[in-house]
Amino acid sequence: MTEKRGALPDGRRLGFDAAQFAEFAENAPCPIQIFDLEGRSVHVNPAYFEVWPHPPPSSWQFFSDEQIKKQGLGPFLDRARAGEPVIFPPVWFRPSLSVPGETDLERCMVIACFPLLNQEGEICNYATFGIDVTEQRRTEEALRENERLLKKAQEIGQLGSWELDLVSGRLSWSEQTHRIFGLPPAEFGASYQAFMEAVHPDDRAAVDLAYRGSVREGRDSYEIEHRLLRRVTGEIRWVLERCEHIKDETGKIVRSVGMVQDVTGQKRAEEEKRRLQQQLLQAQKMESIGRLAGGVAHDFNNMLMVILGHAEVALSQAKPEDPLASHLKDILDAARHSAELVRQLLTFARQQPVVPRVLDLNAAIAGTLRMLQRLIGENIELVWMPGPNLWPVRLDPAQVDQLLTNLCLNGRDAIRGVGRIIIGTENVVVGEAERERHPTLAAGENVRLFVSDSGAGMGPEVVEHLFEPFFTTKELGKGIGLGLATVYGIVTQNRGAIEVHSAPGHGTTFEILLPRSGSEVSRAPQAGTGLRRGEGETVLLVEDERMLLELGRKMLEGLGYTVLAAATPEEALRRAGSFAGEIHLLLTDVVMPEMNGRELARALCARRPGMRCLFVSGYAQDVVTHQGEVEEGLLFLQKPYSLGELAAKVRQALGKE
Repeated sequence: MTEKRGALPDGRRLGFDAAQFAEFAENAPCPIQIFDLEGRSVHVNPAYFEVWPHPPPSSWQFFSDEQIKKQGLGPFLDRARAGEPVIFPPVWFRPSLSVPGETDLERCMVIACFPLLNQEGEICNYATFGIDVTEQRRTEEALRENERLLKKAQEIGQLGSWELDLVSGRLSWSEQTHRIFGLPPAEFGASYQAFMEAVHPDDRAAVDLAYRGSVREGRDSYEIEHRLLRRVTGEIRWVLERCEHIKDETGKIVRSVGMVQDVTGQKRAEEEKRRLQQQLLQAQKMESIGRLAGGVAHDFNNMLMVILGHAEVALSQAKPEDPLASHLKDILDAARHSAELVRQLLTFARQQPVVPRVLDLNAAIAGTLRMLQRLIGENIELVWMPGPNLWPVRLDPAQVDQLLTNLCLNGRDAIRGVGRIIIGTENVVVGEAERERHPTLAAGENVRLFVSDSGAGMGPEVVEHLFEPFFTTKELGKGIGLGLATVYGIVTQNRGAIEVHSAPGHGTTFEILLPRSGSEVSRAPQAGTGLRRGEGETVLLVEDERMLLELGRKMLEGLGYTVLAAATPEEALRRAGSFAGEIHLLLTDVVMPEMNGRELARALCARRPGMRCLFVSGYAQDVVTHQGEVEEGLLFLQKPYSLGELAAKVRQALGKE
């Protein structure tokens, strides 16, 4: 402490009279300490020990170097040393003799320092006294901590608060409320009108009615869930608003306080749950319909086989000029049409046996364009947009024809007069968004096939039922509603996905995704010409339906084969055992009582290793198929079949294509 005597250069007198101050200090309620001009402690008053229950510091330097630096006390100390009265800012400190760890000894003090004057008006001592503001500062710090925790809790819970003064019209938002609405304080008008402008336009009337109605009716509170529109990004968020009103002494509402919670995640989760439930219900409904359709179709197949087969045999024996031939042709046409309907039912039910191979989808589609153009008519333009370097897909070629035929017919029927149908392909990579909509779809590389028409379009109430069998919006007699059900069955059977985009007056687009095949494109088999006849080979025919057994025998004998007919697997084993000659081919139904066709083939081939096998069935859920696909290496003939199909398949089985 630098000695300072007398008055300041400008003549101002400093401090208190030392004698008078000594009397004041003894009775003062705050701690007071007196130092001499050298900075040594010479006296403390009784109140000092009420705050600090230990001896006072012996020197003037009761601030640590860290406190001086951290809190910027240097200028204050310089002024005090110069003899000026100084009030230091609040400082937390612990005297050097306090016990470490005893936090209750820590005090926040406001220290005042001023000189004491002798009778000649000269500075003779320096006095310091402190005001203990510990509780006040702790309360302030607790309040700040509570505010920090509240802000953090609001941030974590996506919960904001607000207050509206109905007298002044001022609306104040918490920091989190600004964050929820995406409006910085500088861009917010701090009024009810500014809040309403942030609400989604479609929800403003409901929100305004809810708030004003609660005020008008004098209710204590209100609650509403609504959307908001973030002005900058255009993002839509869902929020839950709760409000309580505060009334004056007359019962009039003068203030509203409330909270706003971002519930967008919850709303999205609820929507996803509803979507999954609808998806499950749709899958269950389609599965139930599929089982019914498959069961009915399986029984019809056998009856149609009898009708088709006998009509073909009879027609082959009738003379062209015979009037009976015309009737037989009508029977054949009706039976074939019925067989196609059954085939569509089985396709929808994913029970239509298929023989897929790896295809270049662009080439397969290109081969159908002339047929499709004839199908849709000259007034509709058919546009083909093949994607470059298209990845291969694994699909039965016949199913490509079915897909395109049904989708193009659907587009044709939706177009009134002149229009356009576009068929296109492209490579796509399926992400998580598509996987969420179609869980069975393979992630990664897929091929997209789309068929778009310029027709009338459909509303959501039609799209919802579009793939159900027998659902149609066409006039009576114009369609039975199996075309799009067939498309759905083909796509799902091949582990693909289909989506419909349509709106009244804006046409319709069907998008099909099919997984990329990892194999090379297969070579297409060459189609034969004419009826392929036998050369006297022996065929063991096994069929448990008597009418089908007799029909098959007649058809095979008419083609030039020697036939051993058996109505049961046991009979087939007996006939094969007693037949001395070579049996070239086993032609057997798959689904039979006691022993199925695969088991029979294994038993017979063990005895006759050189015998070939051809399996017949009209049902995909049997022992020669896996998920509707015929097992690789097996030869398969699907019921109902024509004479030409039987002839070609038997020659193929015998290795004489």
